[in-house]
Amino acid sequence: MLPLTAGLVALAYLPGAVAPAHTLRWAILSVLVPLVLILLPRDGSSARLRPGHWLIVTLLAYALVSIQWASSWTEALNGWWQLALFCGCILTGSLARTRTLETTYRVFALGLLPSAFVAILQASHLPTWGIEKALDDMEYSTGLFMSSQLYGEIGALGFVLAPVGGLTQLALLLGVILSGSRAAMLAVALAGTILYAHTLREGKLQSARFGVLCGALGIAAGLFQAFAKTSSVVASADAQLGGGLSRVSGLRWPLWMDTVGALTPFGHGIGSYFVQMPGYIQTYPVSYIGRPEFAENEFLNFAFELGVPGALLLAGIFGLALFGRSGLKLRLAVLALLVVSCLGFPLHMPATVFLGGLVLGHCLRGAEPVGPYAGDARAARP
Repeated sequence: MLPLTAGLVALAYLPGAVAPAHTLRWAILSVLVPLVLILLPRDGSSARLRPGHWLIVTLLAYALVSIQWASSWTEALNGWWQLALFCGCILTGSLARTRTLETTYRVFALGLLPSAFVAILQASHLPTWGIEKALDDMEYSTGLFMSSQLYGEIGALGFVLAPVGGLTQLALLLGVILSGSRAAMLAVALAGTILYAHTLREGKLQSARFGVLCGALGIAAGLFQAFAKTSSVVASADAQLGGGLSRVSGLRWPLWMDTVGALTPFGHGIGSYFVQMPGYIQTYPVSYIGRPEFAENEFLNFAFELGVPGALLLAGIFGLALFGRSGLKLRLAVLALLVVSCLGFPLHMPATVFLGGLVLGHCLRGAEPVGPYAGDARAARP
């Protein structure tokens, strides 16, 4: 059931619906994540409670308590349910069998291939059969995710988890480049460089050397595109709006400054950012970009809604996963998720909530039997 969920989340798109790239995916997660947690066969070696599990439970419980002082119960309940689904995905990753998770990663990566195909059609200005793009994303490809930023973020995770040097990984890299997301490209560059260097140094996957070379050239091309894009826009009139890099990401700095000025020790309550943040805006140009829905930084978003406890709990989950005993490839996926979380809001979007949660949970369980995601932490499979 878990690989099936991965395929549905990767491919789900409902043309003509409000937020067609999000609505159906949230519905799938709302139904299948609780069901998977109930029916999923457990890996006996991972069934023990670990520090990461306590952090997850504490975060979810504190968010539930924070509903009491949230200004909007509707937004608070919606925010808590999305957080519960994220925590449920983490728990699923920490409890599921290793082979099941490996299959799930492969299925999700394959499920992103149609988005890469759509991205090529969009970049070529060819018909896309009613697949919409956000109004501020007309220049870049969005795949089946409506927003180029969101497509780039999930593509970066899929790139790291795909078979090294394979056609799937190269196709996902092309999708990230076409998305124009600098945050996703930075995540791919950091994780991909380490992954390729380790693969070549260890003499692994000799047959994939050509793919690794193509991937390295693709990363270099993507970084060049991102630098060229940044240089051209910074030189434009938008630069005065806070170092403007694009209509969304270029305005992070003034939004971050306003968000920091609005922080309180215990937060404004789960789901309160969209409702209460407009009252604290001073430098962010609302007339130019519109009302901010998220802080463009998950740690600031958690700090605004859940205060110091929420930000520290989220940082603790990432820290335990990133510096744990899991394989290199899994920890690089966590690194990619961390990068895009510092420059966007992937933990509030269904596809990255699902895949990112599974990877975090997989890393929180500690050392495991050998497998294709073991990296330098395991011996070779007999």
